[in-house]
Amino acid sequence: MIYPAEACYHSVMDSLKEISQRKLVDILDRIPGKKDLVIDPALMKPLDKITGVNMLRAHGVEKIHKMEKSEVISSCSSLVFLVYADLITAKHVVDQVQASRQRDSKLLYHLVLVPCGLLPINQLIEEEGLYGIVNVHVFAWELIPIDSHVLSFEIPHLYRTCFLNGDYSLLKSVAKSLWSLQMVFGKIPLVLSLGKLSKIVQNMVSGHFEDFGKPDVAVNKIGYMVIMDRSIDYTSSLLTSVTYTGLLDEVFGIKCGAVEFGKDVTGKANPVTYQLSSKDEIYNEIKNKHFADVYPTLKTRAKELEAHFAQLKAADLNTLKHHIKNEIRIVMTKRQSLSYHIGACEGIIGSMGGKYQELQNVEENIVRGRSKKESILYIENCLARQMSYTLALRLISLLSITEGWLTYDEVGSLKSQFLHAYGYKHLVTFHNMEKVGLFSTPTPSSSSAFGGVGDIANRVVQVVSLPKTNTFRLVAQKLKLFPDGNNVQDLKDPSAMGYVFNGLYIPLVCQLVHLLLKKEPKSVIEEQLKSVPGPSLWSEEVLMGSQSSNRARVVLVVVIGGVTQAEIGALQLLEKLTNSRIIIAGTSMLNGNLLMQQLVQS
Repeated sequence: MIYPAEACYHSVMDSLKEISQRKLVDILDRIPGKKDLVIDPALMKPLDKITGVNMLRAHGVEKIHKMEKSEVISSCSSLVFLVYADLITAKHVVDQVQASRQRDSKLLYHLVLVPCGLLPINQLIEEEGLYGIVNVHVFAWELIPIDSHVLSFEIPHLYRTCFLNGDYSLLKSVAKSLWSLQMVFGKIPLVLSLGKLSKIVQNMVSGHFEDFGKPDVAVNKIGYMVIMDRSIDYTSSLLTSVTYTGLLDEVFGIKCGAVEFGKDVTGKANPVTYQLSSKDEIYNEIKNKHFADVYPTLKTRAKELEAHFAQLKAADLNTLKHHIKNEIRIVMTKRQSLSYHIGACEGIIGSMGGKYQELQNVEENIVRGRSKKESILYIENCLARQMSYTLALRLISLLSITEGWLTYDEVGSLKSQFLHAYGYKHLVTFHNMEKVGLFSTPTPSSSSAFGGVGDIANRVVQVVSLPKTNTFRLVAQKLKLFPDGNNVQDLKDPSAMGYVFNGLYIPLVCQLVHLLLKKEPKSVIEEQLKSVPGPSLWSEEVLMGSQSSNRARVVLVVVIGGVTQAEIGALQLLEKLTNSRIIIAGTSMLNGNLLMQQLVQS
């Protein structure tokens, strides 16, 4: 067998979950007596993937509260706060502890930080006079299984912390998790990293093998690991995916593998949190389909279900008894799933509306480098109509990246119109976009400030096409990220990864994995990577029981800064086309809207 059996894969994933559970249990067991647990709302869904209420109760947890502004009143001996390692959140905890102490000075307080400890938080506790009163613990959970072959570190603020603020402290947790994974799966013989942060993580993992030991597993189950910075390929996070899951994420937002549907989808008064799992037969069939083919598929499934119920009406008593005993729960679950997905499709169509095709055309023009004036006009119309600010920022960023440069007047006009539409608070947003490489402001000719000849010369420079290097197009051409336009894709049975963007663009990391699976020579891959901005690091070694010529066709893909649903869809197609196994991991799940929201000053 060329890749680990599914049973083996799931047992390893269960092992990671058990390690995370054990770490949390150890923390709870170190806190004596009964305790109330106050959880950061952002941690609720990830924690559900790791443990359940019964396990928490078995280790002394009496009540579970969602952390809010109001103070939690506890009747237990200890109050435990479980939050992300974030200074602002820690300040909220400190404020609640101060208020609680005025009411009950005997209560014991514990702060559990995910996924690592931060020195500024310890300093805050000391400055507030709570040193020795608030006991700090660290819960460094392992990679969390989100769905079949999809993992997440669930650290959504890592992008802002590392890429924008330049604080790399969270990378230690990522490196430690990758080391833990290899202690279970076996050491990965070939590792390729792209980008500054990925290189740091790879070096940290190597250091962990030296400091903490190497796995005892005789045979490595993963043949390759590719680690990539999100900044290496922003295009894949800015474009609108055409897959069902991609659009579901765009419209409803998927968090830790779950989506919240409202009354318009479910018909129920209260919102329903729906788990997206490949174990769901309906979802598994449509998750990576082109959206144009989703509704016909659901319609066919609905007709099959109607025919099944029609047969039951005419069935004899014994057949009905058998159905009620063995099939009724499965059929009703399928029926509910079908209802939700049909409602979700209607919601996507209603939200995207008539702009969907127009947006696709504009994104295609921008990526292809044509009709720049029309693209700018479309963005200006979005601003005039005050459409979603994240959509406008995505298009501006996409235009800036793919064009390589915009004229001083074009940049000034777009920025001015955006600030008039959404407020001057977004001056910081544009500064942040420049800082992370999503936007660039050209410098005007120094003489243009004085008008006259200099001003005329500056305008001539803007009009005349001068030779320039466009990094985006250079990388796209070298790695063949633009699909062959002559090959018409069958939407029902796509054969190229570019289908996730309607045949417009292939995510960079997906193409790189394809090269590795095709066993392209190292020299060929290195030559192609020379055009990719940022450092790359290639680490290869022959391990016991592993030969490079017969390496397991299993790839672990890790995206530092967040992986998109489009990349997941493209890699899962590649998995089928190459008869391989691809495990996808991100520091979080990401889309263009979430990316832009992290750049807005909070």
